[in-house]
Amino acid sequence: MTTIACITAKDEEETIGDLVCNLEGHGLCVVVVDDGSSDSTGEIVRRVMVRRIGMHLVTHTQSWGIGPSVLHAWSEALRLGADRIVQLDAGGSHYVGDLWRLLSQKADMVIGSRFLPSSRYIGRPWRAALSRLAALACNARTGQRIGDWTSGYRAFTRGAVEQLLLCPCHARMHGCQIEVLGHAIRLGMSIAEVPITYIANRSSFNWRAAREAFGVWSRL
Repeated sequence: MTTIACITAKDEEETIGDLVCNLEGHGLCVVVVDDGSSDSTGEIVRRVMVRRIGMHLVTHTQSWGIGPSVLHAWSEALRLGADRIVQLDAGGSHYVGDLWRLLSQKADMVIGSRFLPSSRYIGRPWRAALSRLAALACNARTGQRIGDWTSGYRAFTRGAVEQLLLCPCHARMHGCQIEVLGHAIRLGMSIAEVPITYIANRSSFNWRAAREAFGVWSRL
């Protein structure tokens, strides 16, 4: 079974090299979408690709946004023959050692949750509170009991990704996580959550992203 890790990166030169090497060390193929970086993110990935197999770089000359970049990474992973796809953050927020937790589950979609009893959230409490509030609002809207709607650490089966790529996804920022999960629920996919360790580094979340997320929530 082929598992491919998908990473979308914009200006992540400080973390991207160590991350892709770590993933390759765990036996994973890696697809990196460089989403219009203005730093050396893409060049670092190219240097790693020279020394290691299983690395694939997709370059956007201009930024597409998080949502479209995630979908592009998924499409590339399917083209490369992925049976399972894992997506994770390029900035070092996600612990690669937690991969086994996600991949051990048989669900169509597995969420690496920051808010289960044995999860660890390292960062500013107000950011965790916002994510918890978003989960409460999304659960109230959909009748679900999912603890972490906005986590970007996720695993999917090939069949799940093939179905999700056929769904209309409009969010360009962080709202894409809510949008994808909403589609998975409507499609009747099996969804599981597992605990992870999360380190809250710098974030591109802003009020524009919050407005987009609210719009996605209203369409759930």
